[in-house]
Order: sequence, then C-alpha cells, then structure tokens
Amino acid sequence: MKAGELRAMIDERPFRPLRLHMSEGDPVDITRPRGVLVAQRMVVVALDMDERGIAGRTTWFDPRHVVKVERVEQPESENGRRESE
Repeated sequence: MKAGELRAMIDERPFRPLRLHMSEGDPVDITRPRGVLVAQRMVVVALDMDERGIAGRTTWFDPRHVVKVERVEQPESENGRRESE
C-alpha cells in the first residue's frame, strides 16, 4: 500500500477504525487517527492509548507490507462512548 493511500483512509471523517493485515506477522489495528504517523517508508502506530492520548507502546512498519485493509467496529469504552470520540 502507498503511504498516501493509508493517510487518506486515516483522514476520512467520520473516522472508522482500520485493521491492517501485513505480508508477515499479526494485523495492526488503528483505533485513533491522532495516534498514527505516516511517512513514505514508515508508519508508526500508537497502541494502548490512555484517555490523555499517551501510548503505552508503539509499533512501526513499512506501508508497502500492508496487503489488506478492513474496517472494524470500535468497542465502546466503560462510559458508553466509542474510543475515538
């Protein structure tokens, strides 16, 4: 996948979570658009973000390794709101 194509999907409004399937390894879920940095040859995704937007960990990959993208349902948090709200 090209970096610009991924960025366009992340920037769609309203945001809908994505699951990225890689050429090798586990899929990566993007649940919050502000937790993603897209460069030409690297994507960094913040994982386990808390309510302040601070990541517990990150993962990175080359966007050329994304072989499939699917939309996924966002789980509701304990207060009944979607995590990206």
